[in-house]
Amino acid sequence: MSLNFFSKFKQENYRKMFSSTFKYSIVLLIIASIVGVGILSGIFFAYIDTAGELTPSQLKLKDSKTILYDAYQNEYEVIYGSENREWVDINKIPTELKQAFIAIEDERFYKHHGIDFRRIGGAVLSALKPGAKTYGASTITQQVVKNLTGEKEFKLKRKIQEQWRAVQLERDLTKDQILELYLNIVPLSNGITGVQTASKGYFNKDVSELTLAECASIASITRLPSYYDPFTHPDNNKQRQEVVLKKMLDLNFITSDEVYQTAISEKLVFKKTAIERVSNHSYFTDQVISDVVRDLQTEKGYSQAIAEKMIYGGGLKIYTTVDSNIQKIMDNVYENPKFIVTVGSDLVQSAMVIIDPKNGQVRGLIGGVGEKKAKRIFNRATQALRSPGSSIKPLAVYAPAVEKGLITPNSEFDDSPMKIGTWEPQNYDNSFWGNMTIRTAITNSRNIIAIKVLQKLGFDDSAKFLRRVGITTLQAADLDYAPLALGALTKGVSPLDMAAAYAPFANHGVYIKPYTYLSVVDSEGKLILDNTSVESRAVMTENTAYVMTDLLQGVVTSGTGTLARLSKMPAGGKTGTASDMKDKWFVGFTPYYVGAVWCGFDKEKALPSSTWNNSLLIWKNVMETIHSKLPYKDFDSPRGVSVEIPICTLSGKRATNLCSLDINGSTVRNMLFKKGSEPTDYCNLHTPISICNVSNKIATEYCPEENVEQKSIPSTSENTMSMGKCTIHTATTKKNTILNNINLNDNTDSAISDDNNNGNTQDFANDNN
Repeated sequence: MSLNFFSKFKQENYRKMFSSTFKYSIVLLIIASIVGVGILSGIFFAYIDTAGELTPSQLKLKDSKTILYDAYQNEYEVIYGSENREWVDINKIPTELKQAFIAIEDERFYKHHGIDFRRIGGAVLSALKPGAKTYGASTITQQVVKNLTGEKEFKLKRKIQEQWRAVQLERDLTKDQILELYLNIVPLSNGITGVQTASKGYFNKDVSELTLAECASIASITRLPSYYDPFTHPDNNKQRQEVVLKKMLDLNFITSDEVYQTAISEKLVFKKTAIERVSNHSYFTDQVISDVVRDLQTEKGYSQAIAEKMIYGGGLKIYTTVDSNIQKIMDNVYENPKFIVTVGSDLVQSAMVIIDPKNGQVRGLIGGVGEKKAKRIFNRATQALRSPGSSIKPLAVYAPAVEKGLITPNSEFDDSPMKIGTWEPQNYDNSFWGNMTIRTAITNSRNIIAIKVLQKLGFDDSAKFLRRVGITTLQAADLDYAPLALGALTKGVSPLDMAAAYAPFANHGVYIKPYTYLSVVDSEGKLILDNTSVESRAVMTENTAYVMTDLLQGVVTSGTGTLARLSKMPAGGKTGTASDMKDKWFVGFTPYYVGAVWCGFDKEKALPSSTWNNSLLIWKNVMETIHSKLPYKDFDSPRGVSVEIPICTLSGKRATNLCSLDINGSTVRNMLFKKGSEPTDYCNLHTPISICNVSNKIATEYCPEENVEQKSIPSTSENTMSMGKCTIHTATTKKNTILNNINLNDNTDSAISDDNNNGNTQDFANDNN
């Protein structure tokens, strides 16, 4: 065979192979294209699905200020936000100003449907040319979306979502409504937002009075606000203004060359007027803003940026729970120099929360001492998590132990040295008092007793109770004696959480999650958020709550919290001191309110001794003033679920009449018990004894009847022997007493003859011998 044959054969095979390969390549390319388009389409629609629409509530920004109302629907505070903006209706904005923005920002504004594909194409081609200047392709509608959402980072996802929202916005609003929004929310440097504020801020005149040249100057700012700032870069602004005017001429917005030349030659006179600065609002308002922003995100699906935009520029009306009178009282105390203490360069800080226990509404909140110098700063009332010390004991130990029937107020425990592993816990005074009741242990905050009760209760039940009363910061390491019995929690707790956790004691055992606002209404009166369906649950029986209330009143009347005692209102509560004196607490309650106070340094270190009582004194000063005009009220007593029984404080058993006759004073005290847990045995410690009230010794047969009193004494030989017998009254004193009585009773003869009385006198003498 010839070589030509083989050559021809090869060529034909190559042709066939190439033809097959080409066909396969085309097929693969088509498949890849389809797959690629599918993937891109999937990504595109996924981005759209998660974009969310701009709702009418988000678009109602006509009134830039949001008003907060107090619990009595009186205006409490106004939020102006960081934007300095004054709304102006579209019909009051000069045509020249509208045209200036349209000319330089979106010349086909009235022709597209939210996206300008022609401009997008031009921007892409421009970007491909070497050395060419790029320009943005966003329409005015897209800029409205960007300014409303606050989403400005350039990412494909954000850009697709922005374009989708722009199309939706064009569907819901007219072009003039969109332009009105844009001209009122466009940022124009120096913290100025919107054309009305810019007109007053740069030219000291209403927007309706602007000249064509001034309109173009304001429209020039928006591209690069800092670069075209009229105050700092007037030359740049003038250069850009002329570009705007030329564009307006090209688009026939300026109809004559004469008008154009007049505007170009007009000298711009900028008048730097004082721009209103937003005043700082209260710690309570800070918390309301945080709560509303959170709920707009969780309940409405808004982004944080949109939620904050609505608050700071949406003209909302927020109906809060604050009692403005209570808040004012708190502010006055926290601004009092008496409680503003500086140690070196560190300020001794404090925070306080007051809650109505019946409904969970926060009536007052303050997050720091002294004047508040900024808005939305660190709020110690809700954000500072600190060790609660012994103020945790009623929650983690005693209440759950009473609830489970493990202890009663009269249960006895031994306050004596103990050892758990290598740990040897101590009381705060490094002493041990021996046997005592739970009442005495709580009143005097004895650590050893709290630990021993926790041993009976168990870590799991303790932690479960804490979580039920809203203490959600527990860590795995906190299931131990020091954290649960002594408050040495890993992360700590906030004053808000502590106030809410104590509220069930004054609310029949029911916990209500605290809240700061009732509802949010937009500028047209439409309800956006309803916060009245609050989270509540019974965490203990009414009986346990009342028993604990009774026990905690002892802390205030005669224990570690006496400095918090109120003059005209009953109160209960518990002190708390963290290790090394780093934190001081008092959480207390009355029949009206619960208040939690924390004191300490922001950077944890020991407090000076001069401030150890500040938490008590702050609570006292605030609550005394709040309750001064309230009618006296006692804590509600549950019926049928608890019993009040007279108990002998020495024996811990039911008191008898002899207990009330104790020579050292009555040992009887009425104590509350959970029904069915009350003691049944009667005191057998006291025995009757006759006491001479002249000598205060054991009466003898010589003591006159009128000087003898029936008393009782604990029946120990030591006590009886130490009393001794009366030595004041003798046979002679008794004889003289009888003779005196005879003389006083003889009305006919003041003398007694010896003849008539010798025998009787002798007989009397013989009887005593």
